[in-house]
Amino acid sequence: MSEVRLSNIEDHTWILPLNKTHEHLLSPLDAAGLADLVAASWLTFVRPPRSGFVVCFDQDANYDSPNYLWFRERYPRFVYVDRIAVDAEAGVLGTGSALYDAVFAMAREQGYPMVCCEVNSVPVNQGSLNFHAKKGFDTVGEAHLPDRDKTVRYLVRSLEG
Repeated sequence: MSEVRLSNIEDHTWILPLNKTHEHLLSPLDAAGLADLVAASWLTFVRPPRSGFVVCFDQDANYDSPNYLWFRERYPRFVYVDRIAVDAEAGVLGTGSALYDAVFAMAREQGYPMVCCEVNSVPVNQGSLNFHAKKGFDTVGEAHLPDRDKTVRYLVRSLEG
């Protein structure tokens, strides 16, 4: 299994179908939307071969996601995990952990005090909630998103100390 690396344009050919597989947990994305998302991101990591990807923003991004904006209204400096998707077969090989560990390392290196994200609580994504708890995330809030008919938990992992 390859190590985590920054994404490149060739990765988009497999990121899009992987996003489509997880669209019910993420959101729809076409080629132009993915290109815009990656261009605006703080970083986008992948774990080849086609195992998983993560797209992150920091507090200065020009990004209007309501979940991202929730964090920006409350925290002055952070890294926000906008979306992460892991191939089902690769999940048992630690791809999710490898992607998050790479995000934590880069964020620490660049002086960010925290990494944050949201996870669906209604309908519940228990696997993701369990994963994030094991990675040291704490719940800091919750919101109902009526336009998406779901509720999310806002999670933060401190990188200090």
